[in-house]
Amino acid sequence: MNKLIVAASAAAVVASAASADVTFSLTNFRMEGSNLIEFAGDGELNGVLTGATINIVMTAWTNYTYADDLCIYLDTAPTFTVGGALQIGGLNTFDAEERYALPTQQRTSMREITFATPIDISAGNLKLWIGNGYGGETTTGTWNGTITLHGLSGIPAPGPIALLGLAGIVGRKRRR
Repeated sequence: MNKLIVAASAAAVVASAASADVTFSLTNFRMEGSNLIEFAGDGELNGVLTGATINIVMTAWTNYTYADDLCIYLDTAPTFTVGGALQIGGLNTFDAEERYALPTQQRTSMREITFATPIDISAGNLKLWIGNGYGGETTTGTWNGTITLHGLSGIPAPGPIALLGLAGIVGRKRRR
């Protein structure tokens, strides 16, 4: 039975690493205006980003923050800066090389985007940031929904791989 669990776990890790899309789920994701947080750091995503599908609903807001103010941003710097590789959504512009707006609706926003220029994530130290791309400290938004990045795969963290290797070693010891 333990061998079956280990085999199923290994298959799940391999399947997730081979996926051509990465989806981030937002649940009560609350951000003040013009604040973004790192969702995926250098080396956590791999592949060529060809597009995105955004499907979000805003559940709470202040001072004219709308659903389309959710901002997805790729930046090459170690911290969030103006002038990154890609910006999707957000009223404020962060001067990214490629910029795509989300549909202007007050409480929901859905869009599928195919990028004019695919972005090779493995070519640099790109980090993914998500947050509120509108206003200042007096604006807030709370979002639920999904952001799917097409053409990327997540690189499994070393922890699960090490555990699978350790499980294999323990399994071999038991047979002796």
